[in-house]
Amino acid sequence: MDSHEASVIRNLDGQEISIRPGDVSQWANLNGGELLVLAVATCYANDLFREAAMLKISISEVEVEASAEFDAVGQPASSIEYRVSANGGSADEEIQRLILHTDSVAEVHLTIRNRVPVKLVN
Repeated sequence: MDSHEASVIRNLDGQEISIRPGDVSQWANLNGGELLVLAVATCYANDLFREAAMLKISISEVEVEASAEFDAVGQPASSIEYRVSANGGSADEEIQRLILHTDSVAEVHLTIRNRVPVKLVN
């Protein structure tokens, strides 16, 4: 097996994601916990731009750094944290309010915080 592949389809537009397999059996070099943290960061960055446009706040640069602690194999994350820096044409106070507001409406964050059940359906 040369790669692990996934397709993401949004609004009929597809995007391929390819992850090289690792050295152990058929495991990937990137794991689900890392993808979860990536989802937190990506969701927040996208939502920050969305909310900025809706609130007419000018931002041009966003950096989101996310991390998670997994204490043991087979156990859920014990913490997920992220840091945000953003700047643009709006006042720093407006951007800080935007950052806090976006934290309250980011869908991936809300899903994790509300502990939505994940069900095997096969």
